[in-house]
Amino acid sequence: MKKSIRRILCIVASLAVVLAFMPAITFATDIVDQTVMKDGKSVKVTFDEKVDVEKITVIDGTDYQLKDEDYSVSGKKVTINKEFVDGDTGYRPSDLKEKLEIHLKDGGWRTTKDIKFYRISKNLAHNLVDRVYNGKKRYAKLYMSGKKGRDYKIVYKQKKRKAIGTYTITVKGIGDYKGSFKESFKIIPKKPKVVSIKKTKTTATIKWKRVKNCSGYKVLLLRWHSEPDDDGDGGWAVVYKTATIKSKYRTSKKFTNVKKSKCDGFQIESYKVVKGKRIYSHSKTVWF
Repeated sequence: MKKSIRRILCIVASLAVVLAFMPAITFATDIVDQTVMKDGKSVKVTFDEKVDVEKITVIDGTDYQLKDEDYSVSGKKVTINKEFVDGDTGYRPSDLKEKLEIHLKDGGWRTTKDIKFYRISKNLAHNLVDRVYNGKKRYAKLYMSGKKGRDYKIVYKQKKRKAIGTYTITVKGIGDYKGSFKESFKIIPKKPKVVSIKKTKTTATIKWKRVKNCSGYKVLLLRWHSEPDDDGDGGWAVVYKTATIKSKYRTSKKFTNVKKSKCDGFQIESYKVVKGKRIYSHSKTVWF
């Protein structure tokens, strides 16, 4: 009986010794510091001794492996220089928290703490919408992560922004948010209001109200293509005939030699010539 107890105690003691040394064997190397670089899009992780990295993965819902060119190792320091926080969409928050899992060639690995990135990037902005001319000063309407005035500001290149044309802005990070990018938006003419449409066996006519402060109009005669496409979706509009009206005073267009079966509607938009280029309004589509 005493021998059995003694044997059990020896086994327990042996297991305790093994368990006590396992962390030291597997995870002898530890992270002592991690810093997001000033560019706001890369991070430097420092270990307590020289490391030999096998791979680095991003976790917390992203779960993919960085390529070799996305990071570099120098002694105790590992610098990850890829803007991996963008993921696939490019519209994720600019203050996203991420964790990195750094796998070492000795079989161990270390997971960083949450790394918070502060950056302003063009691929985190989208839908910089055009502004419709109204005779007043216009401002850019930008949809992006972060909060305007707190995380970023918009600087306008042109002070007077009343006329139809293209205007440049610079988006700059504020405080902890780093980076900047340039973008442009347009002040466009108002789209025409359609008064009437009519078609006969051989003609199609559209009439609209005159748009002030424009140079002319573009009119498309549309045909509805009813056959399903490769994805099985049925129908889309195709252009049957096109006409450019180079007068802002003209308010109607009559197409002739029209096959009635190929004429299903109109699309019309006004345009303004600015520095030799046409700036178009939003389009108005009407169907018979």
